[in-house]
Amino acid sequence: MVFDSGGKMKKNILLVAFFFHIFILNGYAHIYEIYGPEYTCDGNSTWNEAVMCMSIILNSNNKVSATISKPNGGDFKDDHKPAMYLQRDDNGRYATNLASSMLYIQSSITLVSDNLDSYIFPDDNILVLYGRMDNEAGDFAWVGPLKIKRAPYCPFPAPKLNVPSNGNINISTTKQEFSWFGVNGNAGTPEYRIVVSTDRSFNYFIDGPLDNQGSAYCEHDTLCKTAKISNTFYSGFNLEYATTYYWKVRAGNQNASGVWSEIRSFTTERRIEYEWKIGSWGSCNASCGSGMKYRDIFCIRNDTMQTVSDINCKEFTKPNDAEICTDYSPYLWKTDSWSDCSASCGSGIRTRDVYCIRCDGIKVSDLNCSYSKPVDKESCSGTDCPVCDRDHLYLCNQNNCNDASGYWYNNVCNQYPEPETCDLTHLELCDLNNCSEVGGYWYNSKCNKYPEPDKCDNDHLFLCDSCSNCENSGGYWYNSQCNIDPEALQCDGDHLHLCFESSDCIFSGGFWYNTQCNTMPEPAKCDYNHVHLCNNLTECHNAGGFWYENTCNKSTQKSIYHEFFEEAGNYYNLPFNLLKAIAYVESGWNQSFFIANAWGIMGLKDDDLILIAQHLRKDFSHDYGDMTIDDIITRIKEDSNDGAKANIRGAACKLKYDTDENSELTYI
Repeated sequence: MVFDSGGKMKKNILLVAFFFHIFILNGYAHIYEIYGPEYTCDGNSTWNEAVMCMSIILNSNNKVSATISKPNGGDFKDDHKPAMYLQRDDNGRYATNLASSMLYIQSSITLVSDNLDSYIFPDDNILVLYGRMDNEAGDFAWVGPLKIKRAPYCPFPAPKLNVPSNGNINISTTKQEFSWFGVNGNAGTPEYRIVVSTDRSFNYFIDGPLDNQGSAYCEHDTLCKTAKISNTFYSGFNLEYATTYYWKVRAGNQNASGVWSEIRSFTTERRIEYEWKIGSWGSCNASCGSGMKYRDIFCIRNDTMQTVSDINCKEFTKPNDAEICTDYSPYLWKTDSWSDCSASCGSGIRTRDVYCIRCDGIKVSDLNCSYSKPVDKESCSGTDCPVCDRDHLYLCNQNNCNDASGYWYNNVCNQYPEPETCDLTHLELCDLNNCSEVGGYWYNSKCNKYPEPDKCDNDHLFLCDSCSNCENSGGYWYNSQCNIDPEALQCDGDHLHLCFESSDCIFSGGFWYNTQCNTMPEPAKCDYNHVHLCNNLTECHNAGGFWYENTCNKSTQKSIYHEFFEEAGNYYNLPFNLLKAIAYVESGWNQSFFIANAWGIMGLKDDDLILIAQHLRKDFSHDYGDMTIDDIITRIKEDSNDGAKANIRGAACKLKYDTDENSELTYI
């Protein structure tokens, strides 16, 4: 953590790197363990706008070396002072300054402590190490803690590895052989712990405590393997193909553990697979046009890259070893004739077309022609050009204009003296480029003495008083004024789809039906006012019409039966409707007439007559059961047309008789 001069926390600027090392003192080996990464940088804090890093190692002479650096460039300042301290308690205080120094303009510095064995370790054998950086302003930064643990002696030295040798390759994935030389220690008969990992730092290996090495294990079974054995050799890890592994060994037992051996690497064998090896295409055998080209295709074993029989690659489709090709070489540069010189006098340029052609004369990309392309332009000369004189003042420059009797102004040589020039008293001589330089104001295509008053433009749309000058100024004219933004769309004659009320729709000239505003009137449909649009009996009746002669009508049809009833009623002086009812009742002996009238025979279509005929054959089977539908329809028509008149007259006569006999109507 970093604190300012008042003791407040700033931010992390340094991290401590942790190492492991062994020291020998008075014939005994002391073990110093530093837990953490080897090297770290503070990615969140900066010192003088640069990331600061710190690495700490334990030297073979029992000293701690700390290197503070700026990996991203830049130097420390003169007033920065680094130091290392040992902390003894939990209150942030330190008791011993291990090392300190003054800095000069430099990018890194290394501090070295005294021999660690000269310090008194606490009862738990753990020292807590901090780094510190000061400056003259009183600011300082703390980095840490780094905990260093020291064992009183080394129970077992590091074993010396035998095979496989460092960097060995083609090691078996299942039958590899590891061996090392045994060691003697101070803690009894040793056993050995071997670790194999794809990571040189063995990050997936979880070590047990020094007095319980049997609890060590690997977090990731694929990336890390470990075993504890009593021999000095081991075989049998299941490893991945074509993978680089690192291995090390340590002696130990239930009492204590020794020091890890050196780290060696090896690479496992490749999986034996077969594949087609494809050679390069040969040259096309055609001299100018289409031909064939060939290449070698052979089967190889991937681990030895040796050629084997094609049968080993049979599971893969063999690539083509021949294909059609075209070769139009040689490609040549072709040049056209030079153009005329670009200058009629003096120096100029002339050009010509240069392009690449193949052997049959076809033009192709210039990339096909390998040798240098001929030039396609060059300098040329025309006739002598006129020089600066009285007749060619336009050729003069400022130096020779006067010699040619000219007058130099406006960067050209003129025939006449310069007239009065643009200034504050001659604003009429000014143009757009020099008007403002003399204090004028350019508007209305001239230079003016006073600023232009505000007028209708993009910055003053509120001054626009018509649609034309509003739109010319980039505005939008609506609501009798010029606006910055376009008018929002609303319900009107051009946007009827935005009308959502019938009143708004009709007001805007639309036609409201089907819950929306439409541009055209609603089409006519079958109703009482349009019975002619009804297509069948059901639609006609629903619209209040009368269906006959295969069409829907507003009024009923007078049939022959209607005329019969009118005639009989007039003859006997009887009401028409009563007479019709009596005729229906009294005509029961004539089923066809009764059924025909009950079903409305007048004006019925053939489909309706078929329904009546089916009804008669079912309900009056003794009379119609043996007849066909067509015969029944024929009889209905005959009975209805020929016999109805007699039936109606008979009914009228009976009605008259019953009326005279009883002095009242009995059929009501």
